[in-house]
Amino acid sequence: LKREFAETEAAQATEVSCWIPISFGAKLILAGDHKQLPPTIKSMKANKQGLGVTLFDRLMKLYKERVCRMLTVQYRMNTKIMRWSSTEMYEGELIADPLVSSHLLKDIRNPDDNETRNNTQLTPHNNCDETKRKLDDITDECLVLIDTAGCHMYEDVNEELADSKFNEGEVSLARAV
Repeated sequence: LKREFAETEAAQATEVSCWIPISFGAKLILAGDHKQLPPTIKSMKANKQGLGVTLFDRLMKLYKERVCRMLTVQYRMNTKIMRWSSTEMYEGELIADPLVSSHLLKDIRNPDDNETRNNTQLTPHNNCDETKRKLDDITDECLVLIDTAGCHMYEDVNEELADSKFNEGEVSLARAV
């Protein structure tokens, strides 16, 4: 009995991971965005040998508009944040749904106490003055960029995870926001 097969986040699914389920289907639906995150491949050798190629990528290169339908309404970002990606990556076609189009940082709920994050005191990772100030004024914005240069927040690399990078100081700062 052949069924429909749908793969969500298909732009992150390696091609080989799709072949077995596809063999059981009569119809294939791939949902994802090839302009966003690629698949996570822990082995650099496997990636160089083609494991990082997705079926989504292959079909986009072969058939483009004949198989692709772009969803233009996004439900995650404030319009001001979305505008850049819409212009730079999607030819200005993205629009923000009214439910999220004006969301601000102060509207985000803290899952621990169900209170908004407004009036949260930042617990600094170090002695940098910028990281010590209260967040009341910046949470009224939809996007906040904090320059951490000179704050002794250094990037580390996990070579076991294909040179994955992380920064504990910036994580600490993001949690406080």
